[in-house]
Amino acid sequence: MLDISKTAVLLQCSLRTLQTLRENGNGPDYFKLGVRMSCADSPRQDGQTVLYRKQDVVDWFKENKLDLRYPDLYHQASALKRFDAGQWMLDDIAYWVDPEGCIGGPVEESSLAELAERIESWDVDWLPPVEAALRKWSDPVQHKELSTRLISEFDSLSARAADIARAYQSGG
Repeated sequence: MLDISKTAVLLQCSLRTLQTLRENGNGPDYFKLGVRMSCADSPRQDGQTVLYRKQDVVDWFKENKLDLRYPDLYHQASALKRFDAGQWMLDDIAYWVDPEGCIGGPVEESSLAELAERIESWDVDWLPPVEAALRKWSDPVQHKELSTRLISEFDSLSARAADIARAYQSGG
């Protein structure tokens, strides 16, 4: 069984998109309290845990209920936001979490082979890069790359803020 985070990863969509698909009756069948639910018969959200059977998600894919020839708008918007001043540091993205609880890198950077290998045994946490950087990672090189990027972005934002403050102080 897959939780909503892993299902969103498989469908290459955001958690919100998956929830909308479920609420609108357009998503794959799921299980709630051990009972199989069809999205077509789905009641509105009630806060209960939802799980998906991997084969149901794959079958739903094959029925062309979601056309993946066009990237999910979430990913398009997310990619554009990352170039906004510091916004990429605060947006939740999917990270692999290994069985020992260490961050295993961003899911979106995974190969299909990694995805197939990890989807059953690793967890997925949706969190901002600034939070991910504060956790232990299974790959120190990836951790250092993210930390270096964050430090560089913080330095850049700090310099820009200082320039703006000086401009205001000088009346400009």
